[in-house]
Amino acid sequence: MQNAPLPLERQTVNARLAVSTVFFLLGLLFASWVSRIPAVAEHLNLNEAQLGVALLGVAVGALLAFPLSGWATSRFGSRMPTWVGITFMAVALPLVTLAQDLIGLTLLLLLLGAGNGGTDVAMNSHAVEVENRYHKPIMSSFHALFSVGGIAGALLGGLMAKLNIDPQMHFLGVSLFSMLLTFVVRPMLLKLPGSGEQGPVFAAPPRKLLGLGIVIFCVAIGEGAIGDWSAVYLKETLKTTEATATAGYLAFSVAMVLGRVLGDNMRARMGAVMLVGSGCLVAAMGLLMGLLIPQPWAALLGFAAVGWGLSSGFPVAFSAAGKFPGVHPGIAMAAVATMGYTGFLLGPPVIGFLAHLTTLTWGLGLVVLLALVAALFSKNVQVADQRT
Repeated sequence: MQNAPLPLERQTVNARLAVSTVFFLLGLLFASWVSRIPAVAEHLNLNEAQLGVALLGVAVGALLAFPLSGWATSRFGSRMPTWVGITFMAVALPLVTLAQDLIGLTLLLLLLGAGNGGTDVAMNSHAVEVENRYHKPIMSSFHALFSVGGIAGALLGGLMAKLNIDPQMHFLGVSLFSMLLTFVVRPMLLKLPGSGEQGPVFAAPPRKLLGLGIVIFCVAIGEGAIGDWSAVYLKETLKTTEATATAGYLAFSVAMVLGRVLGDNMRARMGAVMLVGSGCLVAAMGLLMGLLIPQPWAALLGFAAVGWGLSSGFPVAFSAAGKFPGVHPGIAMAAVATMGYTGFLLGPPVIGFLAHLTTLTWGLGLVVLLALVAALFSKNVQVADQRT
């Protein structure tokens, strides 16, 4: 007869709750911005190409924050960069509404991107440590909370748009709520020691992580594209109302949450490679159908297919990075985040330029192509199944 397993230390349980809260808040803050992109663009009279330029500010801010957060996490531990990052993100959100022109919006989105990218590296590093203490897959549950935050942000954004609430008041309320909740859970984060390493802040990602990086890069473009362009596609291409247009990101987020809630169990049964590979195929085929049938219901189904199919990409890739042999977990996390969020943040502007040259339908077709590429490279996530 086997002995009953010892209960998890209360500190570890509290840490899971705290880092889950941070994941939720980051999803809420980002979705709040996404849901009001059409309103902000309309207020500043931006076309698709100009909006693509503005979104490039998010990419640059995140790319600057990734290595800085990875360096700080490796040297000092992930606790401080996690709560600093989410607080910075909350402060940056309402500042976006102060923009008076394209240049101002781009610069303010740079700050938003820095908060998003810095938080992401730190909170995923923290999540890997908590997962290791549980001795079973739980990474998808953290990313599910990010998607729950996305759903909450999309629903709230749709309500605010329907009530004609100004984005500035909307964003300010979300910001204050996020800072309050961060203050509450901050003491519950694990006090993990850093390595104290004196390495450079900016360094090239290790080559051995390239295959894993390709997977997360392609998956990230899909997530970023639906986040930034689903509402625009529904409103401008399919001529829906602004309130209805928010349903695109909502459908994507609901499907992603379901995939991530079930993801840990599916990974235990199917293995990381089969889970990620088959999911990418579902995303590609579903979105292709949604684009070929120019109807709102088809688009919503296509966006949902992307959400379900790509739901395990990020959690499995980050779990793999935290266990990658021969690379310090903090450095690996920053490297994978850099490669992934390069796609997450650079993909939408590229799609914007493609849409300007052709149509947004063709621009979103890039997601279909890259989902197939991710499926081909899915074998690189197999290290996620290793036990620590």
